[in-house]
Amino acid sequence: MNDLQWLTEWYKDQTDGEWEHEFGITIATLDNPGWSIQIDLSGTTLRETPFAAEEQQDGDRWSRFWKDDPRGVFHAAGDATALPEMLARFRAWVTANSSLG
Repeated sequence: MNDLQWLTEWYKDQTDGEWEHEFGITIATLDNPGWSIQIDLSGTTLRETPFAAEEQQDGDRWSRFWKDDPRGVFHAAGDATALPEMLARFRAWVTANSSLG
């Protein structure tokens, strides 16, 4: 299962008739150009799970990952080629910290 398919399943597992009306996932483009991901972890076991911020830069390639506490929102941003890496990083963190992997 690729990372996008996995994210689809993770999202489906969170939905309960209530969660999806207030929380969710946003994937958007940036104007520099690049990608942005926000995943609201409210109502999940991951909301309180620590996440060490990361930043990578190599020429035109860059990515940044952080979690907004106490709101419990996972954030990722990266260059125009970074979307697969961003999805993989979220998956790896979830898999390492829960039984949802």
